[in-house]
Amino acid sequence: MDGVDFYVHAAILLRASSNAFNSLFTASIKPPGSPGSTLQHYAVPGTDAATLNVVLHVAYGLNVSRYSPDLRVLKQALESVLVTYAFSPYIYVAPASPLYSVLLSQAVTGGVNVAMEVYALAAQHRLEPLAVAVSEQLLSFDLSLLTDEQAIQLGGSYLKRLFVLLMTRVDKLRELLAIEPGPLHPPTPMCDKLERRRDLFGAWAYAVAQLMADARADTPSALLESILNPLAYRCACGECRVAIQQRVQTLVRDWDAVKRTI
Repeated sequence: MDGVDFYVHAAILLRASSNAFNSLFTASIKPPGSPGSTLQHYAVPGTDAATLNVVLHVAYGLNVSRYSPDLRVLKQALESVLVTYAFSPYIYVAPASPLYSVLLSQAVTGGVNVAMEVYALAAQHRLEPLAVAVSEQLLSFDLSLLTDEQAIQLGGSYLKRLFVLLMTRVDKLRELLAIEPGPLHPPTPMCDKLERRRDLFGAWAYAVAQLMADARADTPSALLESILNPLAYRCACGECRVAIQQRVQTLVRDWDAVKRTI
């Protein structure tokens, strides 16, 4: 199509493709070196050189990232691999395969909008491992910005699973924030005024209320620490300070453990 020649082994392409590379090859092709075998030339209609380059690398199991294919090329290559040339997704888009790896890399480095495009692509082709891996990059995605085209491409199942992931994480964060530091300790010589301790925990409640109001599925643990840890430093009482520090540590640990993928 672009006047670019690729030298390949028909046997490798036939092994990868379940439809004889879109019926381009026939069973009569003879292996190189066998009697009557020759170097044959085939035109590949409808596929540009950049896309075909990725497809051929996928068939050979070779890394394609060194060519820095953009998302447009990768979309076309995935369509060619799975639909046009009927490669098995369980082999050629499996975790750690070249095509899987470069698509995931695009999602990780390209920002949330690129991640959504890759997620939609994975959903469209029912590439479950890729969809799960990419979903972690969508914790900051604003679902109100989802286009009708993207919603159709995602389909009901993957759209619902993403929605549930984002909403569940927000609900879980608010649930964790609602847990106060340990109960007020009995009066001590260093901390004998209940009013002072109530004021301290009132400041905690105020800070938590702000965090709850702004809760997001991608709220970073560092933000929780930066807002809540300073409350402990205001304490003259060692017991109150420890109670707050321990609560912040537990909050961060529990938040980090909340599921981050669909």
